[in-house]
Amino acid sequence: MDLKRFQQMIAAGEPLAGEEMIAFMREQSDDTRRLLFDLNGSYHTPEEIVTLFSQITNSKVDNSFRLFPPFYTDFGKNIHVGKNVFINSCCQFQDQGGIFIGDGALIGHSVVMATLNHGFAP
Repeated sequence: MDLKRFQQMIAAGEPLAGEEMIAFMREQSDDTRRLLFDLNGSYHTPEEIVTLFSQITNSKVDNSFRLFPPFYTDFGKNIHVGKNVFINSCCQFQDQGGIFIGDGALIGHSVVMATLNHGFAP
């Protein structure tokens, strides 16, 4: 399993099951949590936050991006932010389904964005 295939499966609404999928999701979650501990655990300059957020999202984040930690996400690699985006403290993003934040967006304190659904059949 790789990140691109995982994101394709999520976008298509395919079921996520099996040992390979579980191992992949654990690996991704562990990587993201390590980065979040760094982000949330001490002071960082705005430039350092841009770098850390780029690592969390696995994508280039514009230098105009601003975030006030703490910030929480369980995956991180399906968050996409435009230019001049501000995310205030204590936000929580469950992003496996994809979060797209456009240019100039301002996100307030403690906002929760949850984009993943679960099947209803037992």
